[in-house]
Formats: sequence, structure tokens, C-alpha cells
Amino acid sequence: MMDAYWFETLLASDDPGSHWWAACQLMNAGVEGLPHLPQLLDLRDRLDLPSQTDTRERGFVLYATRSTGTILNAAGFDHDDQLHVRGCRWINSVTDCDDIDIAAIGIWAIGDLGTPPQSTVDRLLNCVQHDDRFDPSGLHSLRSIAFRMLARVDRALASNLTDTLACNEYASAMSAWIAAAKARPAGHYDHGPELKAKPAWLLAHNGG
Repeated sequence: MMDAYWFETLLASDDPGSHWWAACQLMNAGVEGLPHLPQLLDLRDRLDLPSQTDTRERGFVLYATRSTGTILNAAGFDHDDQLHVRGCRWINSVTDCDDIDIAAIGIWAIGDLGTPPQSTVDRLLNCVQHDDRFDPSGLHSLRSIAFRMLARVDRALASNLTDTLACNEYASAMSAWIAAAKARPAGHYDHGPELKAKPAWLLAHNGG
């Protein structure tokens, strides 16, 4: 059982660090986090994305976005519940943020939310087809993240998009991560097997 009063106190605080910590913990709260979603959304509405520079406020946005997706997924999305609709709209709006890292978290949160609603699939498909932005490293594109999330939400649809740049960039990113995991010194946790498992469906689809 989570401590509801503890979350209420943190979210009601004037300290951005408390907001960040609460949002972080709510990622794993499941449906028990639903009563705190109004506070989370109200705090988000006070911020002007992406102009806020406080690292704690930025951290709050990142975790609150993911938490909104996981909470609504655990609760089961209800089209007739305005709180659910509000949370979904927030997540979708984050994907348009000029800050690439925040926009990427919005795409991840769409994957966390899943389907229903249908708008998650529509939004991911739009990102796969039209969002050609890359992170500052130039290695990871938003459309590749969207493809990865689309494969989680609607594998059949993603299977029809394996000839897209988004899919190619996703496959390249996974290959780079697998190679990096393989190069880690002995004694470190080997992420290789779990990394290889993620695109296994894609290899099978392509006959690899």
C-alpha cells in the first residue's frame, strides 16, 4: 500500500524538488496513483514548456509525464472520464515540445498509456511518418522512439512500417546499444540478452 498522505504532502509543497520526487515515485504506483493525478496535472499546467530552466522542474515534467501514462494504463483508460482525457491530452502535447528530451519522454509516455485510446496509435503513427528530429547527439531520432512504442502498442501496424526510416533508425540504435553492452568490462551487468530480445520480433518479421 502506498502512503497517500505522503504523496499529497509532497505535491502540495512549494518545493519543486518535492514535486519531482513524488512524480518519480508515482511512476510505479499503478492505479493507486490515480487520486494524485489532478495535483500532478495542476502542477504541470503552471509550467511553461520548454522555457523552465530549473532542473527540478524539468525532472518533474519528465517523470510526471511518464507517471501519467502508467497510471492511466493501470486504471484502464475511460473516454468518458475528463481526468483521463486531460491526462492523455497532456501526454500528446508534450510530444510537440521544442525540447527534444522532453518530447521523447512524451513519446515514451504514449507507449506507457497504450491503447485505448486510439489517439495513442494515431499520434505514434504521425511521429513515425513526420517527426524527423534527432537528439543533440545525432544518434537517436524521435521517429525511431515512436516506432519502438508503436511496436509495443500495435505490433501488427508496426510490422507494416519496417521499410521506413523510423524502423531503420530504431534498428541502428538497438545495434549500437547491443554493441556498447558487449563492450562493457567483465563484472558489469550484461544487458545484451534483454537488448537483443527487444527487436527480436523485427528480425523474425524480416526473416533474419
